[in-house]
Amino acid sequence: MLIGWSSAEWNILSRLAEEGELPNFKSLLKLGVHGLTKSSTPTLQPSQWTTLVTGKYPFQHNIASYTDIDELESLAGSNIRVTKAIWNILSDKGMKAHQIGCWASHPAEKINGYSVSDQFLFDENNDSVAPADKLSEFNSLKVKTEDVTDEDLAYFIHDIKKVDVNDIDVKKALEPIKKFIADTLSITAVSKHILEQDKEWDFCGVFFNELYLLQKQFMMAHIEASDDLKDVVKGAYKFLDKQLGELLNYCDEETDVILISECGFLEDKNWCEFQNRKNEALEVYTNGTYLRKTSRVASLQTIYDINPTDIVPTILLALGLPLAKDIPGKALVFRKLNNIEEEAIESYETEEHQIVQYGLNKEAQKRIKTYGFTPSTTTSKYLKAQLQTSVNNLNAAISNYIELTKLEPDNPWYACRLANCYLSLGMKDQLKECIENVLQNSNRELVEVRILKANILAAEMKFRSADQSLNIASSKVGKRRDLHRIIAECYLQMKKIPEAQKELKKEINNHPSPGAYYQLATILMNRKRFNVAIEPLESLLELLPQHALGHFHLGTCFMRTSKFEKAVAEFEKVLRLPNVPENILKQANQMRITIYRDYLKDTEKLEELRKAYEDSIGSRGDMIIVSGLPRSGTSMMMQMLVNAGLEAFTDGLREADENNKKGYYEHEAIKALATNNKILHEVGGQVVKIISHLLTNLPHVYNYKIVFMDRPIEEVLTSQHKMLGRLDKAKALQESLALKDTFEKNRNDVRNWAEKSKNVEMIEVPYHEAIADPLKYAQAVKDFLKLENADVNKMAATIDPTLYRERADEINA
Repeated sequence: MLIGWSSAEWNILSRLAEEGELPNFKSLLKLGVHGLTKSSTPTLQPSQWTTLVTGKYPFQHNIASYTDIDELESLAGSNIRVTKAIWNILSDKGMKAHQIGCWASHPAEKINGYSVSDQFLFDENNDSVAPADKLSEFNSLKVKTEDVTDEDLAYFIHDIKKVDVNDIDVKKALEPIKKFIADTLSITAVSKHILEQDKEWDFCGVFFNELYLLQKQFMMAHIEASDDLKDVVKGAYKFLDKQLGELLNYCDEETDVILISECGFLEDKNWCEFQNRKNEALEVYTNGTYLRKTSRVASLQTIYDINPTDIVPTILLALGLPLAKDIPGKALVFRKLNNIEEEAIESYETEEHQIVQYGLNKEAQKRIKTYGFTPSTTTSKYLKAQLQTSVNNLNAAISNYIELTKLEPDNPWYACRLANCYLSLGMKDQLKECIENVLQNSNRELVEVRILKANILAAEMKFRSADQSLNIASSKVGKRRDLHRIIAECYLQMKKIPEAQKELKKEINNHPSPGAYYQLATILMNRKRFNVAIEPLESLLELLPQHALGHFHLGTCFMRTSKFEKAVAEFEKVLRLPNVPENILKQANQMRITIYRDYLKDTEKLEELRKAYEDSIGSRGDMIIVSGLPRSGTSMMMQMLVNAGLEAFTDGLREADENNKKGYYEHEAIKALATNNKILHEVGGQVVKIISHLLTNLPHVYNYKIVFMDRPIEEVLTSQHKMLGRLDKAKALQESLALKDTFEKNRNDVRNWAEKSKNVEMIEVPYHEAIADPLKYAQAVKDFLKLENADVNKMAATIDPTLYRERADEINA
């Protein structure tokens, strides 16, 4: 079951749950996992919710606003959506799926279940319900505002019976509350009716969309807690929690329940003022809430980096369906599942979707207006520019943003987006001019603009002015996430460490997060304040227990403060964690040995570690590697070994071209070997190509037989320049002189590493000699690798002397 609470804010939810005000939410919190969801762009609710239920971004699903951005009089809903929602996918697979109230689901689609569109509460025509013959039945379940009872209102207003409901001002205040109650009860009633009729459902999505409007109107009263309306926002959350309890009655212990919001409405005065400006609905960049109760969770945990595209893959996996390669999100799984990516299908899209224009009725127009949005050619152009930015079509976006800044020079958002495009493209002069224009022409402060201004000033070494700009930005952040961290990063660039620490502490006070704790700890460690750095590192590890660098740094801090037993414990945690970079594993192990040897004087433990290490060398089997400096003939050797009967470990992404006519035989994941060696588990008996500077990152648990291609460095450099198309001879020579020493050192380092490593055997193949005498070196490689069945003549036939064209003297020609 997927339950949507539009604009529900995590901080409010968690606090009210802790206070016992949200018993049903709290029950889910105890049984599952939770985290913050990121906003998608554009941030308008139809766009964000469509991203959540399709797994696709707006440029893919075609919904960016409340209306079609090209046809402003046409509703944006299933009529213009060009990808399938989760209920379409499940219906196609023969599963029973229902959806009630999702944004942009009008007109209701025919699915293998019931569909009730977001216009159901406001539209009396047949298009809001599918199947259409259920309209009158569902309409009879609607709750009208005049049916709202004092018992319902008591959630929102303390001592409601003492309030004069006939007072004009009171009536006006009660109207949106009654509307919220009636709409919420109507969605619950229809959902319960459907679930009672069909008890064999596979998926049910229930969406409550009206919380945003109530928070927009009453959040200031909630913050100030000064009058009879102070409990309205709190009451709205409590009332939604009651509906949650009603829906949970239809879920058994095995039912996965996901509660989600697309953004959060902040408890912040600046934010409230911000939301009451014209078209600020375009800029609702806050985190939403993700909460999942599932029997698949091994333990309670907080998860991070949740994108709106992750929800559909998670549901697919929960229902036993494969992922799809054209859905960009990841499945939020909590125990190891093998071959998820390998089993993915290409797509669930089976046909092209036809776009149909669907006119806006008066109720729809009124509803859009209440959300603070006015469809216009200007807003349409802005949304198009945002979509262009999202697909990195920055030049087209710049043209639109420039036009918008001319139309509305006092709107700082247009200039801010334009400035970010200039920043991405490195257009420094245009960036400076843009920032100055917005600061001069706009009467509104925008934190993002001030931070951009500070970065420009810092780059120009104007630190005092940059500091002034950052002070203004910091005072305007309010409760928005991550902005204090961004300000801290600017201070770090200016070497203003105390100021950076203050900003990170502000971020932590408002929003404790792993990133903020880690950044603060690293600053303290760099200042050699190891004792003080322990606390933020421990806080980080409470949030992310498997953060390898967190354990490593905490071990370092304990070691530097003579807490040796604790230090060893942290280093051993690093060694037990999965997917830790090899260099971190080596350092953790070495520091552990140092502590046992030099501080704890534990010779018995040292002998145990030595024996365990010796036993682990090569314990995972053998691996054949082709290596060398770039452009040294590694691709030629890979082809030779393929002709010898070996299989190449390659993803086939890099195709043959003019620079390498017979192919590259590479695997993209190998390039990240220095930070993630997990890919090596997949190599098996295949031969893998690894560039020379990555060899020393290889874990000791394999035995390696390495064919190392040796080519004169001058020729390597010449070949590189030609491959990159560099025609400037003087520049090529200058760069070559700079790289020559680096390449020479790398080659020597590899030779020393291979000689000292018990699990490494290496044969060097001189490139130019192999070209001159292919049979000799084909035989040498065959003997080295013990390829008894290999055909030496076939191996030698791989070598094409005409490809030996990158001579060293060409660079000076």
